[in-house]
Amino acid sequence: MKKILNEKNIILFIIFISMLSLNYLYPYISDDYTYMYKYDNFERIKNISDIFFSMKDHYFLWGGRVLAHSLASVFLLLPKNIFNICNSIMYTIFIYLIYLIGRRNNKDNYNYLFIIHLLIWFINISFGEVTLWLTGSCNYLWTSVIILLFLYLFHKENKNVIIFSILGILAGMCNENFSLSIIFVCILFVIFNKNYRNKNNYIGIIFLIIGYLFLFLAPGNFIRASAGVNNIITITQKILYLIKVFSLLIIFILLLSYVLYKKNKLKKDYLIYILGSIICILFLVVAPTFSLRATIGTLIYNLIIIIDILFSFKFDLNKYIYLILGVIYLISYLYTLQDTYNLNKYINNLNNFKNKDVVINRYKRTTKRVINLDMFNSYKNDIINKKIAKYYHLKSIKFIK
Repeated sequence: MKKILNEKNIILFIIFISMLSLNYLYPYISDDYTYMYKYDNFERIKNISDIFFSMKDHYFLWGGRVLAHSLASVFLLLPKNIFNICNSIMYTIFIYLIYLIGRRNNKDNYNYLFIIHLLIWFINISFGEVTLWLTGSCNYLWTSVIILLFLYLFHKENKNVIIFSILGILAGMCNENFSLSIIFVCILFVIFNKNYRNKNNYIGIIFLIIGYLFLFLAPGNFIRASAGVNNIITITQKILYLIKVFSLLIIFILLLSYVLYKKNKLKKDYLIYILGSIICILFLVVAPTFSLRATIGTLIYNLIIIIDILFSFKFDLNKYIYLILGVIYLISYLYTLQDTYNLNKYINNLNNFKNKDVVINRYKRTTKRVINLDMFNSYKNDIINKKIAKYYHLKSIKFIK
């Protein structure tokens, strides 16, 4: 019993329960309705065979993220509570993998699990879109776990090459900027650290590249690009916005790096992870589409660096500081829980408008953590709005500001 009720398991269980409550309240949103139906038509997906043929069309006509969107389509076939439980478990694994990669071979300090969760909670303003929204979670949370599993094994000397190779292909297929950056990160580790120069790592990197080529060279990517499907935002606007979002984190990492440099404790690993973070950002800057959700890779690299440094310095906070942080988090959490509950009521209210043309005000959020309001489209002929109307048996729907 004592082995079960240890500090690590208690912290992870609290994180799991807090996420389960939010997942339970979080409704279907935006692209969730898209992936309930076959690609580019209004026939409901009913089985795995339907998912396969829908994803084939998706790959050749829209984009290469068939791994993430297949996951989403599978969960949309099942009762929502199955996803709620699985997604909460996946977030808990996500936290633990960041902890393990940052810890290296140091003695455990499970308080850092709470610190990782706090940093993600307060820094990631797309928290709901990345960790609660079904399609968003499959695209960013679940794929990040796959990439982190690959990275964790990459750092290990002993690994099963078959499992590692499969993870390599899957990690390469995850998403465009994070998967690309992990290729460069792994290659840099091999170049600058002879401990990583072994046959298994070379094989893993090869399969990682193969997976990425499958993702990036999808015919749908080029069709979508040629059709001009993008966000109307300039490169300068992207850079300024990203600096605004990550300014405090960037300043903190730079100051910390300077201190470590002065103390001759600046590891090459930190620089490699910083470069990985920069690659994630640069990809977003030049990409035709832009979404803050896609900055999750940048956040993960910086969290690994922070946790590694905390372990290196054996840093810990006073128990009263942890208590204060816990109270601040609890207040913020309850506030977010209420906002999620309100969002749930707002979406479920659509059941009251069957067979009607619906014009409805966009959801009025109380915190940016829950949802991006751009997910509510003001055009009734938008494909997502058409599928929302199909799902709720409406004639049509559009959301107005």
